Amino acid sequence: MKYRRKVTEVEAWFWDRNACDDAPTWANAATEFGPQSGWITCKTKSGDIHVNEPCWLIRELDGVGCYPCKTEIFEATYEAIDG
Repeated sequence: MKYRRKVTEVEAWFWDRNACDDAPTWANAATEFGPQSGWITCKTKSGDIHVNEPCWLIRELDGVGCYPCKTEIFEATYEAIDG
């Protein structure tokens, strides 16, 4: 059988070392930044994940945490729906 992902809108933010000042509130609440060393810790339902830049942070559907996504996977999976 073949399956297709259900259409789901997500909030996402592209993080790199220079973008910490522009982080949305939900990203600040769900991460710990280490901007000098180029890493962040994402608080997920499954536990903390340490990631290096650059990556997309996707807000959990329940709005509590976020999870990282590599740029090539994000671009293959999502498309922008607003500015």
